[in-house]
Amino acid sequence: MREWNEAALREFVTNEDLDVRRCTLPGLPLRTSDYPPELHHLVESATAVARAHPDDCTRHWVEMQVRT
Repeated sequence: MREWNEAALREFVTNEDLDVRRCTLPGLPLRTSDYPPELHHLVESATAVARAHPDDCTRHWVEMQVRT
């Protein structure tokens, strides 16, 4: 599971395709404690990307993810 989370985090941040982001975000933990320190900047980037995204669904999901 750790490998999937790390790969999904990288993909979410680097892949601008809306469908990829919509499919990835709901299962993506967005707590830095879930990742090694060298990936903490990607968690912060993913959260910022999702919060600023023009897609309502993406903005909704990021708020759901950071609450849990």
